[in-house]
Amino acid sequence: MKNTLEYFEEIMKIPRESGKEEKIAEYLVNYAKKNNIEYSLGKYNTVFLKKNSNSNKTIILQAHSDMVCVSNDEYDFENRGIPFYKDGDYYKSKNTSLGADDGIGIAIILAILQENENIPNIEVMITTQEETTMLGASNFDYSLLNGKTLISLDGIKEADIESSSAGMCSITISKEILNEESNDIKYKLNISGLMGGHSGDDIHKDRCNAVKLGFNIISKLKCTGLYHVDIGEKDNVIPNNGVIVFSSNFDLDKINETLKGLSYNLSRDDNNLKLSVVQCNQN
Repeated sequence: MKNTLEYFEEIMKIPRESGKEEKIAEYLVNYAKKNNIEYSLGKYNTVFLKKNSNSNKTIILQAHSDMVCVSNDEYDFENRGIPFYKDGDYYKSKNTSLGADDGIGIAIILAILQENENIPNIEVMITTQEETTMLGASNFDYSLLNGKTLISLDGIKEADIESSSAGMCSITISKEILNEESNDIKYKLNISGLMGGHSGDDIHKDRCNAVKLGFNIISKLKCTGLYHVDIGEKDNVIPNNGVIVFSSNFDLDKINETLKGLSYNLSRDDNNLKLSVVQCNQN
């Protein structure tokens, strides 16, 4: 019988970016078949599992199979699992997110389903796209569920029990922009080394947002034109690196002199901030 961490190691080897949960759904279906557990594969690769222990109580356990995929370099999350390693009592990954949110929730559920004594009937909801659109939860077949008590295994701190959770929404804003060519010199501002983090769990830590920082900087560098902005990777990740191409009537010496004189209201987590400005010819 495998324990929770053994299942977690297996899950980390499976690509499961939000919206691309086919392989983790296949893994869960194969688990159900191997262990003679009732299952149903639903829309958007949601998975329902059920183990009847002939109890008069039924508990619903919920987790989501997708993860936030971010990396400090180019990494093929679509075809590769997480390159994890052990550091004492912790699992870590070099240069990529780990996926404990919510791979550990699934692992706990799979370990519970291996138990045979003194457990209630277990119904399992594995939802998808939790990190993006919530389409898995929105389209789950709730007629499959009979239990009246649900425990979501998607918390942050060990041994904490939460009775409520935060919500979210996505907003798309469109605006017509008047394009006017500038004859001033074009520069590329590079931002890297910020801590970033989860926009929900880490938002109270006052970590620097690369979007806010970048536009604050170019406003001090007498920006006369904006040509390219590439900052941030995911909707729910605090942006920690990026590039802005802008024009200015400052020369490069004046740009660097001004840059050195700027002060930044950084948290102690952002002490690896790196900034550079180079002249470029990008249109």
